Amino acid sequence: MSNETEMTAFIGPNAISRVLEAIDEAHGENAVAIVLERAGLMHYAGMRPANPVPEADVTALHAAARSVLGPEHFGFVMRRAGKATAEYLIFNRIPTLLQGLIRLLPARLGARLLLTEIGKNAATFGGSGAFTAHGWYPITITIRDNPLTRGQTASEPVCHYDAATFEQLFQRLVDPAISVKETTCEATGDGACTFVLHWPGDDELRKSQENHG
Repeated sequence: MSNETEMTAFIGPNAISRVLEAIDEAHGENAVAIVLERAGLMHYAGMRPANPVPEADVTALHAAARSVLGPEHFGFVMRRAGKATAEYLIFNRIPTLLQGLIRLLPARLGARLLLTEIGKNAATFGGSGAFTAHGWYPITITIRDNPLTRGQTASEPVCHYDAATFEQLFQRLVDPAISVKETTCEATGDGACTFVLHWPGDDELRKSQENHG
């Protein structure tokens, strides 16, 4: 991505608001201030944005939070923020009638319908990153040029926020047995951030499909 695109792209406010709330709840106001100062985002002190925010601010905040909090606490905070983001989307963004339809459908079809809705609103959590979803056993979600990892390096996947957002959405609307795991991450040098939706029994279903394919 060009620097010009990064400067003009926007992302949903939850990627800042829910993160600041989670840091505050887990570590207090002083930790929030330290993270904001490290990120160069002190203009967010004492506020929780409700409108889309510059993508560059989100990139800076997530990188600063990882630097200040360390891997373990960063993961905890981001998972908490991701779950809160999913709840916000359920109550404010995903139409109630659509939620009802998703719940009525068989789980695999409901999951695909939810993926379609997520894709329509991908900029809410993925900004200018390229969102795609494919497969059945398992279903995978991919974000290329993910603003949450831009400029970061790590030895293991760090997109806890995205993974928790997806997991909470699918557990609440499709099946509480679904889990989501990030299997590749741009921060580790992979070409994209990939999230795999897993149901118990997926491996057996996939093998059965392959044997009959």
